[in-house]
Amino acid sequence: MHGVTCMLGQAPKLWMSRARNGRFYPDACLAQDDSVERFLVKFPRNREEQVLLQHEFVWLKLAKTAGLDVHGQPFMLGSPLFIPRFDCALVLGQWQHHHLMSMYTLQNVLQHGLKLFHEDVLTNWQAHAEPDEFLRQVAEYLRRDVLSYCLKAEDNHGRNTAFLKHGSRLQLSPLFDFSPMFLTRDPPTRLTSWRSFPMGLHQQWPQLFDAILPTLLGEAACHTLRASMRDWCSTLAEVQQQFETLMLDERTDACRARFATALAALNSL
Repeated sequence: MHGVTCMLGQAPKLWMSRARNGRFYPDACLAQDDSVERFLVKFPRNREEQVLLQHEFVWLKLAKTAGLDVHGQPFMLGSPLFIPRFDCALVLGQWQHHHLMSMYTLQNVLQHGLKLFHEDVLTNWQAHAEPDEFLRQVAEYLRRDVLSYCLKAEDNHGRNTAFLKHGSRLQLSPLFDFSPMFLTRDPPTRLTSWRSFPMGLHQQWPQLFDAILPTLLGEAACHTLRASMRDWCSTLAEVQQQFETLMLDERTDACRARFATALAALNSL
């Protein structure tokens, strides 16, 4: 197709729009006035990628059940996965584009694939965050980390988390690229980790409330966040129950023990 916009990543991706006639077109082939919805569309090249996209669709639905910020309603139309775009919005008949900053850019990292620490990201983000929104956004950030552990969505390099820019302020963007890449032949390793955790362990969230979070947020806000994460346990348990009912690739069985580990850690807060 001519005029198609492709993006980085393993699977082929296109920016596509739904026109007023209900059909889908590559963005570059459709006048902006005719576009009513915009999507990032992922296409499989083989059976392995088809399985991955089917599970990514399920993972996004589980993230919605968990109360995470998943923009719009992703769907599959045959083999492709359609993900509504959050970097643009139709306002009074005109498309407005939002500026995005990746976690790598926030950390002034120029080389893709370098390891990051969540503590550094939170500290640098706080300097540009809306103060009244930061606590709620940190809760979202932590919940994403917990659910990514439970579902083994561990491809968390610095381009898979981004911030929406509003003037000089940064707001955590909706969740994206939340995919079970462990189903691929060459699964990636986790590139963003907690410096506060012992080497090789990723489920020590209670330690954060004795280390970085009181310093970052203050004692009162940290207490509020602790209670919020503890209350979220019931929601995470619902996600676990939904997960258990799904017909999934047998390799996802490893997630069962992770849910139990995460729930035990959060209940101990």
